[in-house]
Amino acid sequence: MDGNAEALWAEPAALLAAVRAHDQAAFTQVVAALDRDLLRLAYVITGSQQAAEDAAQAAWERLWHKPPTLREPTKLRAWLLTVCANEARQTGRRQRRGAALEARAVSDSA
Repeated sequence: MDGNAEALWAEPAALLAAVRAHDQAAFTQVVAALDRDLLRLAYVITGSQQAAEDAAQAAWERLWHKPPTLREPTKLRAWLLTVCANEARQTGRRQRRGAALEARAVSDSA
């Protein structure tokens, strides 16, 4: 990590401002620092590696396309974990709905 990257983490407001400005280096830095945390949380919620990756990816997309306006930039990690947890829950609900519909279709055809 170079000096500029370390300076960004030392100044959370500057890091969040850089992400809001679509600074790819700042975004990549946030992903590198927090991706494992998001994946771990999503896996605990979904129980599926693929669903966890999908939830984390959705959180990263949301950060890139619609970054938060946080009063306290130090809360960026908490915001990302919340977004990822919500995405993981939605993914789990979609999977359960799909399984229920599939089971229903099988029972109707029998």
